[in-house]
Amino acid sequence: PRMSEIKNKKNDDESYGICFGDSPSQPFTYVAGIEVEKNETVPEGMVCRILPASRYAVFTHKGPLTNLKETYGHIYGTWFPQSGLELAGMFDFEKYDSRFKGMYDPNTEIDIYVPIK
Repeated sequence: PRMSEIKNKKNDDESYGICFGDSPSQPFTYVAGIEVEKNETVPEGMVCRILPASRYAVFTHKGPLTNLKETYGHIYGTWFPQSGLELAGMFDFEKYDSRFKGMYDPNTEIDIYVPIK
């Protein structure tokens, strides 16, 4: 609801959900945000997170977000163990664009980016 306060937006049609941690040493934190050209001014009550350049495995979740846990379960419980790849960071992020039709819409699609090495 406060997106209009953010200066230097790169694309009004895309937003992101950044997921950090999920271990005893780093509890789960979710940051909703948008990409900006410059991070010079951060509105009060908001934070800036800079994600390092990385190689990513990209997955597309299709369907309502109530089923998102199943997609993450497949990524981390099935795909990763079989891939031979390693995680390259303590975060992943979700990209919401024009394919996002709403949390409960069966036609919704979002992309999940997981940094790999």
